[in-house]
Amino acid sequence: MGFAQFRDDGRIFQVRVGVVARSNGRVLLHRTAGDDIWSLPGGRLMVGETAAQAAMREMREEAGAEVQPGELLWVIENFFRANALDAPGVDGAPADHHEVGLYVAVRLPPHLEQAESFTGVEREGTPHEFALEFRWFGLDALDGIDLRPASLRERLAAGGAGVQAS
Repeated sequence: MGFAQFRDDGRIFQVRVGVVARSNGRVLLHRTAGDDIWSLPGGRLMVGETAAQAAMREMREEAGAEVQPGELLWVIENFFRANALDAPGVDGAPADHHEVGLYVAVRLPPHLEQAESFTGVEREGTPHEFALEFRWFGLDALDGIDLRPASLRERLAAGGAGVQAS
């Protein structure tokens, strides 16, 4: 079973699963350690895997966390140019991406909901491991950060459906 991704003339098409964890008016975001760009945690879907299964796998791989998946919240098509993480070298070569994102609500274990931040590691699907930083952001603070895709800002701020901490 491989990733739901293929290349065509140097362009990359992929299906990504994003994890939407919210607790106490905050949302969990992550970034490559030292980077300026934040996103919802997650990664590429594996062929034959459900979005909920991918959300659980990605959080287990990247943060060592067992999460409880909820509903599929959004499907977002996104076009961007970025370094290809599956290319040789940590940064890879820049490539045009066409991404279909499936965003799944999850509940994190209580010890991670109570933490302000924690670290993780990207291991799967890349030629080299690299450190990840996870941090909770208040929904009112999203305008002050570089969040990708940018369309998530409105969806997250609106609250909407999803698993909420009690």
